[in-house]
Amino acid sequence: MPGDACAERVGQVIIRFCLTGAAIFIESQVIPRRAAIIRQGRRLQNWLRLPEPLHIFSKTNPGMTDRDIRLGAAVVGISTLLNIIGLVIIVDSGHYGLRPSSG
Repeated sequence: MPGDACAERVGQVIIRFCLTGAAIFIESQVIPRRAAIIRQGRRLQNWLRLPEPLHIFSKTNPGMTDRDIRLGAAVVGISTLLNIIGLVIIVDSGHYGLRPSSG
């Protein structure tokens, strides 16, 4: 149907717009703060007393490459989005007594 094809195209445009916006945000806001991210990450893994094989941030510089930081930021963004979508689905389905009140 023509309406379905149009809705699918609009959906694809919206998804591509959001992904492009996320990529621009990561490049402009996350990558320039790489040193601070690595410093805080090392501090957190030391505070958690993680064994050496579980360390995400290596002790030698650079700690993480820009590519790894981009991938990590993208994974965090996608998992946050999926969590929000899952919460909306749970609330909308009426499970667990979370049905939105009408009225």
